[in-house]
Parts: sequence; structure tokens; C-alpha cells
Amino acid sequence: MSKPIYIMEEKLSVAPMMDWTNPHFRHLLRLVSTKTVLYTEMAVDNTVIYNTDGFLEERIGLVDPDGPAVIQLGGSDPDSLARASEILNDYGILSNHYQELNLNCGCPSNKVTQRGCFGAKLMLQPGLVRQIVHSMKRKVSCPVTVKCRLGVTNHRDTYAELVEFISEAHLGGANKFIIHCRDCVLEGLSTKQNREIPPLRYEELGRLRQDFPDLTFVLNGGVQSLDAALQHINPDSSLENDNGNSECLNTPHGVMMGRAVMHDPLLLATADTRVFGCRRDQGLSRRELLVRYGEYCDRMEGQMADIIEKKERVFHRSTTAIWNAYRRNLLGGVANIFTGIRGNKEYVKHVHPTDSDIARYFTDDYKLGEHIGGSKQMLSQYLDECTRFFSDESLDKPTAIHSDETLPSDRR
Repeated sequence: MSKPIYIMEEKLSVAPMMDWTNPHFRHLLRLVSTKTVLYTEMAVDNTVIYNTDGFLEERIGLVDPDGPAVIQLGGSDPDSLARASEILNDYGILSNHYQELNLNCGCPSNKVTQRGCFGAKLMLQPGLVRQIVHSMKRKVSCPVTVKCRLGVTNHRDTYAELVEFISEAHLGGANKFIIHCRDCVLEGLSTKQNREIPPLRYEELGRLRQDFPDLTFVLNGGVQSLDAALQHINPDSSLENDNGNSECLNTPHGVMMGRAVMHDPLLLATADTRVFGCRRDQGLSRRELLVRYGEYCDRMEGQMADIIEKKERVFHRSTTAIWNAYRRNLLGGVANIFTGIRGNKEYVKHVHPTDSDIARYFTDDYKLGEHIGGSKQMLSQYLDECTRFFSDESLDKPTAIHSDETLPSDRR
């Protein structure tokens, strides 16, 4: 297989987040920004290999409209990760739905690290990471990148050890690194605490850029706004950072945001113009987003009928229960688009329906093997009803720039 030479530009990206960056949420984000790089939630190698519950279709997906996107893989066995990479290459990389494959070397979750040398624990074995990256790279037609921390507290937490890790992964074939600029604490801290308690050290990424000038480094951790992201990318600008000052920061090649986007997806509404220099943003109003997303939900329900019937056979759960869970996942994609707007509290309740709510709104006499032919309502209709919680002004106000007239002259 020919060696890839192109590293995708990643000025701004959205981090892989378990149970969040599924195809539905990524579809919403793509309606907001066409250029922001979107990561899948982590896919475990064996889950990809066996795909017993329709994992690829339900959790990875071929998002439409497409755009720059990356699949993140987790595991620790070079052979298993190579096989999973080959499957993903055939599934979504050759068709250009995904442009890169990323190896998770930074997740501190107990669910991940307790599986053995997995996630952030891989930082303890740089030689193994080199083998893994090499084995993955041989099976795909795209670059293989690495997401990691600065180190592992009380184990490998010096700058020299970080340099060794980067060097080994690069020898395996990785040329891009997404660095969460904190150490990871494997014992004594929860996943949430690992995102907040270890101090941020952005200056370490600046040192890496100087020591590895031919590699690409993306900064992750603590970035809560688009202004803050721009301050990292363009430190000479007058924008203030999240600490309220505008000191010159070491400049990464790009910035990855995470939970800030999860809590308010419309943080990306002006990313295409402000970060990527496009002539215009998507600029959809919230009402338009609900309409477009509702149309997507209706399509997805039709496409998922066969997979949900398969889940019923594999897991011996009622088809109704599986449909209910799937509909909740679909509705959850737009749960946070009215953050800070009057009416949001009632709206959030409506898009997190109980089983009884779903039965009342959607299902009649459901029969195994039939799609929702007896349903009372399509999801698009259900979302349209949600608009009653908001004023027309809140619903119809554009979320971003619509016209070239509002852009600086150098971008027209």
C-alpha cells in the first residue's frame, strides 16, 4: 500500500468524546461548520473487528454531509489494531468519508485503562506505540496520528520522556500529534478530575514544536471558546484568552475543543470564517437547524431498521427498547443548541423523553421486523413541536454571518 504524504490541516477540531461524538452529533456539527475537523468517539479494535451489534453503522457512520473527519481507535495489540484499521479503511477511509486514523494514547478513563495497556497507559510503553503505529499505517491509505497527554504522573512525567515517546511514535510513522497539555494521573483521579486537576502546561507543546519542527502538533485542553482557540492559533491578535489576558502563547498548528462544544455546539457557528478564512459561514438559524436535523432523523430511522432487528437477536432485548434507546440518541444530538436561551429548560426535557413519552408520541402496535409503519409521529414532527418553547426571534435569528458584506475586506 502506498505511503500517505498528506497531513490534513487541523486548525480547529472537536475531540473524540464517548457517547457524544456519534454520527448524530457530528451531523449536527457539520450543519454548523463545514471545515471543523470532527473526531468519532473511540472505537475499540475488537469491537470494530467483530461488529456484532452494528457498531460501525451506529457509532462510526458515514456522516452526510461529509467533511474533514477522523476515526479514533483504541487498543494495545498491534495485530488487532492492524486488522481493525484495515476494516475501517474499507468502511470509510477509501471513500474519503474519513481522512485520518488516530490512536488513543491519552484517555484516562478507568473503563479504558483497566483493560491493560490501553489509552493513557500506552504512554508507559513508547516502543509498543511505535509497533502499533507501524502496523496500523501498513493497512490504511491515510495518515495515522496519535492523541496523548504530556506524560503519566509518577511514572513517565519528564520532558525527556515525552520527547522519547514522540520520537518512538514518529519512527512508527506518526507525523501529527494531538497533545492534551496535562499529565494523566492513573491512580486516584476520576476521568472528570483528570480533565481538570492536573495543571495545563501549554509551554511544553511550544518546546515540542521547536524540537520537532517537521511534525504537526495540535493543542488540546482547557479551551472554552472560539476566541480562546484563535488566541492560541494567532497569538499576535488582540483577543483575550480564557484567563482574561492576551499574552503571547506558544503557537500550535491547531486547537482541539471538547466539552465546550458538547455543551454549546453553536460555538462553532463562525468557525468557518474566523478560523479557516472562508467567505461565509453556514449561518443557519436554530429553526433551520431543527428542520434539517429532523429530516436527518427520519432518514436514519429508515436506515437503521435492519440493524435494530439484528440487535434484538444478538442481545435478546425487545425491539421496542432498542428503538427507544436509538431515538433518544438521535434526539440527544440537538439537546444543547438553545443553551442560555429562555425556554431551554422545557426543551431539554422534551428531547430527553422517557420510555412512556416515546410510547405516547411515536409507537402504536409495533411488530418485530417492521419499521415504524404504525408510528403516530416522525422525529422531524416531534422536533418541530419543540419550537413552541421559544420565541420566533430566538428561533429565526441567524447564528452566523450570511453575507460577504459583513466580512472584513480581505476575506471578500
